[in-house]
Amino acid sequence: MPTATEPSRWYFASTVENEAATDKTILQFETAMANKLVLLESVAVQQTGGTAASFQPRVFDVAAGANASINERYKATSVLAAELSHENEILVEVLLDTDARAYLQPSPSSGADNDYDYAVSFSPCRRLGA
Repeated sequence: MPTATEPSRWYFASTVENEAATDKTILQFETAMANKLVLLESVAVQQTGGTAASFQPRVFDVAAGANASINERYKATSVLAAELSHENEILVEVLLDTDARAYLQPSPSSGADNDYDYAVSFSPCRRLGA
């Protein structure tokens, strides 16, 4: 499980293997960030193997988050397996859970043998007047 690399900006990049439709990857922040807001900036996911014909990356603020629930903080457009899903300037708030985590779900359309490379970035959530 990758950890954040900078205290003022967080960047997660790695590979996940054998993903099924609802498998989530933990994005672990430093423990001091528990129950804090961060700003999701960009998500890039590319399928590198597996049987799914398409995938639709999502970011959740709880491990048990379900598709189309209040805990689904971001949902990309569905893309074909050979394509790169990459969106910048998302700028959506994510409330980290009590373990200082957010969750990435590649959401393949089928199979449990899907492999992905991903890169996700967050910044501190600054509010006017704060």
